Amino acid sequence: MFLIGKDGYIKKIYNGYKENFVETLSKEIDALLLEKKEPTGNANILTLLFSNSTNGYLESCDCVENPFGGLVRRATLIKEIREDNPCVLLLDSGDILPPRPEPLLSKYTLLSMEGMSYDLITLGDQELILGTEYIRHEIEKKKLSFYSANLTVCQDGACNYLAPSHLIKEIGSFTVGVISVISQETFMFFPKDAIKDLQVSDPVKQVQGFVENFRDKIDLIVVVSHFGYEEDLRLAKQVKGIDVIIGGHSQTLVKNAAILPGTLIVQAGEKGQYLGRLDIRFDEKKKIVAHQYQLLPLTKDIIDDEAVRALIEQYHLESKNAVQLDSTH
Repeated sequence: MFLIGKDGYIKKIYNGYKENFVETLSKEIDALLLEKKEPTGNANILTLLFSNSTNGYLESCDCVENPFGGLVRRATLIKEIREDNPCVLLLDSGDILPPRPEPLLSKYTLLSMEGMSYDLITLGDQELILGTEYIRHEIEKKKLSFYSANLTVCQDGACNYLAPSHLIKEIGSFTVGVISVISQETFMFFPKDAIKDLQVSDPVKQVQGFVENFRDKIDLIVVVSHFGYEEDLRLAKQVKGIDVIIGGHSQTLVKNAAILPGTLIVQAGEKGQYLGRLDIRFDEKKKIVAHQYQLLPLTKDIIDDEAVRALIEQYHLESKNAVQLDSTH
């Protein structure tokens, strides 16, 4: 019998029966469980984890129309990957909130996201489904890292950005620049009252300016877009110097990363069913030499995160109480 530790190495070998074996084995297992798992990632590899189009799905019904997914599983998988990797950047391209005005579900969706420590979350159109003041309040709380380079709210003749435009971050030995943008077409069918003070500037100009300012200063340029897949392809052709585009809005399941000259384009489908992973390998001169792309399905064999599960139970309780209150009136 072999006992294998968290690092994958054999820790103990047992040959034949021994007296009090169950007790001895139990103690050895307990000791191994307490061992701290050392990161096994490669210092020359930068891992981008990404999600999109959560659409308020706290958990999956594990049914035909939604066979896997849920924030309760995503939180667990993110923690496991971070334990193994010293260089991880966690990004989301928007539409976290449900596509309908559901304040209670929106509240618990945001609370569930908070514990995952996202580096950047792009503002999508569904983040404004409850109005600009709602999301402005959430941004001001600074519990989640919302970004948008081309969304402004204009009142009394003055226009102000809803969120920061970009992120420059040191991760291990790498310097990464990430800009967040949304398409001008995204709000085409949106309720006018919800966006009456909103202005969307040209996202291509914003990305072009970002690339021109930072291309020679950082190792990796990432655009987290709320465009749709076809617009992402056009952006890569219009603006040279983008290393990665992580897309959203169109809910496209990009099974193989699109590779345009110098640019990788990815997206992780709908309803938050997958966690995307892009591992980028650099040489000693910080030039990209290889990549590996995976879509990780959030299947039911992934253990629920305890904190997110507690939030979901609280959500169900409040939902039930709200329904009962409505039925009494």
